[in-house]
Amino acid sequence: MALLGWNETVLAQVIEFGPIDRNPWIHHSTYQPQAKENTTATLPFWDDFSKGIQASKWITKGVSYTETIGNRPPSLGTVVFNGVDSEGSPYSVQAKDQGEADFLTSLPIDLTLSSSSSQQSTYLSFFWQAGGKAEAPDSNDLFILQILDPQGTWITIWQKQGGSELDRTRFFQEIIQIKPEWQHASFQFRFFSSGRRSGPFDAWLLDYVYLNTRRNATDLSYPDRALTQVSTLRLGEFGA
Repeated sequence: MALLGWNETVLAQVIEFGPIDRNPWIHHSTYQPQAKENTTATLPFWDDFSKGIQASKWITKGVSYTETIGNRPPSLGTVVFNGVDSEGSPYSVQAKDQGEADFLTSLPIDLTLSSSSSQQSTYLSFFWQAGGKAEAPDSNDLFILQILDPQGTWITIWQKQGGSELDRTRFFQEIIQIKPEWQHASFQFRFFSSGRRSGPFDAWLLDYVYLNTRRNATDLSYPDRALTQVSTLRLGEFGA
């Protein structure tokens, strides 16, 4: 009996331990992301970051991609927010400098194409984790979600404060209604964090972002086949 042999491929990567103001609901940021002209995204807007951080969906400032820092992420690949940019350089040389740093902003999405009933059922969900295997955020650190309203103002619609009581071994899922009055032809949303800007401190992780219509406030379970870890058994281009 002949045995079928294969070469095992070892996957590796260099991981960069890849900060928001204090007004909890109306926030005016110094960072204003700019998308390329006529570059838009469509519904459903979904990303499990299995292909890294895609320029076809996101405008980035400083965030990093990792497959190892998250603890039991819902899917393979997460985004890290902390006090260094995408090259691993700190934003400040002042050890106690606090403030905005990493941003992840969606491309503009035209939400005017939806019917009135669909506009009422537009929800955004995502998973977040405090720290993971990196340094956990302190009680004065924040992770914030904002939307760009029709008047061009960034409005905070969700935020999480750091602290020692947060479970860094779990990813938590949130779901938030995108209200009809927020919807327009150039709608955007963005995540960013606030903390120490002098190194890979006060980390937050983000995974599995999903924006679509025909959802509701309890729509947190849906069919999916996303990978949760790197495949180690390989046969040519195929894996198990």
